[in-house]
Amino acid sequence: MGEDAAYEAFRQMRWPDGEASCPRCGCCETYSITTRKRFKCVGCHHQFSVTSGTIFASRKLSYTDLLAAIVIFVNGAKGVSAL
Repeated sequence: MGEDAAYEAFRQMRWPDGEASCPRCGCCETYSITTRKRFKCVGCHHQFSVTSGTIFASRKLSYTDLLAAIVIFVNGAKGVSAL
């Protein structure tokens, strides 16, 4: 899976209906900033990404690495060490 496909997978997991909503004010009127893979709220002008407001918010890993970590954690039968 490439970086663009992983980004679309995160986007579908976060907003299954396809409408991005602002994590700060909850407004559904947003537009996409395609050069930075971010969104901007029309109501409060807050910029956010698909990982904003999640445990991955301040991480600088690529979307493919984040998805790989999720897969490893979920598929571990006996659990995975956090280290």
